[in-house]
Amino acid sequence: MSNSITYPQVNWVHTFRGEKYDLWCIQMKSIFISQGLWDLVQNGYEKPKDATEEASWDTTKKNTYIENQRRDHYALSLIYRGLDEVVLPRELAVLSHFHIIKEQRLPRKLE
Repeated sequence: MSNSITYPQVNWVHTFRGEKYDLWCIQMKSIFISQGLWDLVQNGYEKPKDATEEASWDTTKKNTYIENQRRDHYALSLIYRGLDEVVLPRELAVLSHFHIIKEQRLPRKLE
């Protein structure tokens, strides 16, 4: 398994400025599909319950988990790149609160 993300670089992400959310979602969905990230964005990925469970995983499962973490952060970076500098701090505050409440599970639903 490779240690680097090999997805084609996305040079342009439409900026969401607080209006036309439906249009922005359609564009982001298209980017996620083209990058092979849509299933991950919609469904997430398997995470260990704790360090003991992770230690019990075989090498293939651990490598898949590590690669999915990278893909997840790549998708999140695309979302962040698509948020206006006024919208981003507001969204980060919401995500931080949600993150604490949902035990480190970020919202994933973009339709």
